[in-house]
Amino acid sequence: MGFSDEQKDALRRLHKACAEVQQALDILLKEETSSSESTPVAEPIVEEDSPFHLLTQFQKEAIQAGVDPVDVRFAGIAPERFPELPEEKQRRLIGDCLRFIDKILWKYHFLLSDAQKDLAKNSLSEIVQSMGIEHEEVPVFTGSGSPSCDAFANAAKTMVKENAGGVTDTLEEVMKLWDKLAHADEEQELLLVRYAINTMQPLGSRASDALVSFLATKGIREVPAQTGAIFDESYSPGRYERRRIRSSHPRNSIVQVHQRGFLGKDGVPLQRAIVSVSDGDA
Repeated sequence: MGFSDEQKDALRRLHKACAEVQQALDILLKEETSSSESTPVAEPIVEEDSPFHLLTQFQKEAIQAGVDPVDVRFAGIAPERFPELPEEKQRRLIGDCLRFIDKILWKYHFLLSDAQKDLAKNSLSEIVQSMGIEHEEVPVFTGSGSPSCDAFANAAKTMVKENAGGVTDTLEEVMKLWDKLAHADEEQELLLVRYAINTMQPLGSRASDALVSFLATKGIREVPAQTGAIFDESYSPGRYERRRIRSSHPRNSIVQVHQRGFLGKDGVPLQRAIVSVSDGDA
């Protein structure tokens, strides 16, 4: 199960490329005037016969889908910068754009439609071919077909659907876990599913509930912890971590569940539930 050695190497290159992409994007954005953040700037007009026409189209569709505008800002900068640069720097700019696209296809794997992904992949094909630029597309893990992978993928899709435009930071963490599923055995898959629940929990998404239900089918039960419930002093410290806070809520009521807890098939705690409990003195 999982990727071949060649594909694993490609995934490692993708993670390295992500850092390079961010560095390149910082350089591009640095050239923008400081006033651009406070003053609305008109969208650049890109003619339909421009080699950047499809890239501009992808930028618009991606933002509408919920992609962070900062992540696709390069698509608006590149058409303006390209004509002013000597050929060597033009090639470098196109290479940076291709790496940006690789990162977006990875980070927003569960957000973008197949048609939008194809548009991104083909958006610079004309200029890449005309300039003879070589670029090896980095594959994104699409799942192994295991129950854990399928449950994870469905939950991630639910998460981005419910929180489109507001999950950009969470998405990166989710995708890092998703990549690890490519090389995981069944026990490791279940562990990664629990990590995904922890990552999605702050969003309050139905996605984490779906993963909790999936774990139950594997004999992994949730430690009871609901907002508004009374925290019993007899609860085992092995199952709960209680954080006392000042609150207007009734004393000893659970104000927030920070992390859901789980018990293994044998009843042994796998992960403690972390909850904030009211002191009732606010």
